[in-house]
Amino acid sequence: MTLQETLVGGFQKNFPSSIVKKLNKDNFLDIHIPSLNPAKATHLFFNTPKTGIKIGFYCRDEEFVKATLKKSKKLESYSQGIRLKDNPVFETADLAIKAAIEFVNLMTAEKAKKEVKPKSAVKPKPADKKATKVISKPEIVKPQVSIPPKEEMQEPVSVGFWQWLLRLFK
Repeated sequence: MTLQETLVGGFQKNFPSSIVKKLNKDNFLDIHIPSLNPAKATHLFFNTPKTGIKIGFYCRDEEFVKATLKKSKKLESYSQGIRLKDNPVFETADLAIKAAIEFVNLMTAEKAKKEVKPKSAVKPKPADKKATKVISKPEIVKPQVSIPPKEEMQEPVSVGFWQWLLRLFK
């Protein structure tokens, strides 16, 4: 099962009337939710590159966007619709599904559904929080390789096959 198929399965459990518009064609999974906005050109999207999962809602209707943004401070607009504030990146499909459900609930001004936990559930320890980490912005890692001064660097010398062979046996 692909990542996009996993996302569809988890999301449609909570929104069975949703319609999958695009699946496994590129990095974008598009799901139309008629109960959220009946216009055909609108859809929830999951951006699924190899670096994580982002979610958003594509909609060109400015009135809908303005009205939806008034419902929660956790939402922001972007050039083509609405997304979660600061456009977070989710590391796993489970986190992205939970965030998408919360995202739709924020857009409809409904409170998020409470998770039903088994009686034996234990509060997560601080070490467990790393497993559910949400990356807010990509980090830029500087290279750890030191560059030697110019006087230590030698220019490569271009040699032909026979010159190379002679150097090899000297």
